[in-house]
Amino acid sequence: MVTVSVCILTYNHENYIVQTLKSVFEQVCDFKFEIILSNDCSTDGTHEIITSFLKEYKQKACVNYFNHVTNLGMMTNFKFALKQCKGKYIALCDGDDFWIDPLKLQKQVDFMETHPNYAIHSGIAKIEFAKPSHDLRFIGEEAADKSYVLEDFYGRNHLVTCTVLFRNCITHWPRVFEDVTLGDWFLYVLVLNHSGLKAYKSKTVYSVYRVLSSGVMNSLKPIAKHNGRLKQIFIIKDYLGYKSYPLQVKKCINANSIAKVRVELSHKMYKAALLTFFKNLYYCKHRISVRKYFSALKHDFK
Repeated sequence: MVTVSVCILTYNHENYIVQTLKSVFEQVCDFKFEIILSNDCSTDGTHEIITSFLKEYKQKACVNYFNHVTNLGMMTNFKFALKQCKGKYIALCDGDDFWIDPLKLQKQVDFMETHPNYAIHSGIAKIEFAKPSHDLRFIGEEAADKSYVLEDFYGRNHLVTCTVLFRNCITHWPRVFEDVTLGDWFLYVLVLNHSGLKAYKSKTVYSVYRVLSSGVMNSLKPIAKHNGRLKQIFIIKDYLGYKSYPLQVKKCINANSIAKVRVELSHKMYKAALLTFFKNLYYCKHRISVRKYFSALKHDFK
């Protein structure tokens, strides 16, 4: 039986996919793992590079490579790849990120096997920017060595995708999964909701997270980025069916709404800014931060 399915999505990653695959093949563990590699009809040399790489390395692990002839789109490709995973656990790593701990899978499986009350295990990632930088920065370290429950994901994501391993427990993928912008965040909601278990973030640095201009959130314009986060919050509430937004979720709605208004005001989009304000008021009622809105207006009219 396959213990772990490593799910790798790739699209136009010709400069990065080899390092991603090598980091997975170099894992040292005492169990079997498979690689589910789904190429969403890349238009660069990604397919040729993968084909060449697998000729040399495929005998070292079970690889199921899917090279789609038409572009499925990010979320449809994600769901397709997840449905191919046969392992007891699924580990995630996008085609432009890579692992730096050769014992990553072993450590995470050991944790999950001895902690049946957890459905997700994750860690910290080092950030690597497209332009070389001497700054050593990490993502996920602000709340490491901590457990999370489903409610913690109502308003924001707490995990770094390229560090995540979770129990393969989803048997039905809802249609709405293809409508979200942030698929990893919604995936964790599905896993925690289905399992009734917790998520854990360790202090271990498992991976390198590349910040590229072509990345999902970085490719979105500022207004679209905030819209995507707000839409995600609303979709999660509708999917789970909980009655009212907890205080922490209202804080997330406020933060994204105010940030969006600041951008809209800077572009003289006054009607849009007013609409955002009233939507924020509708969702958060008396919890809205009027003072911060006045601050945004004051800054714009200087």
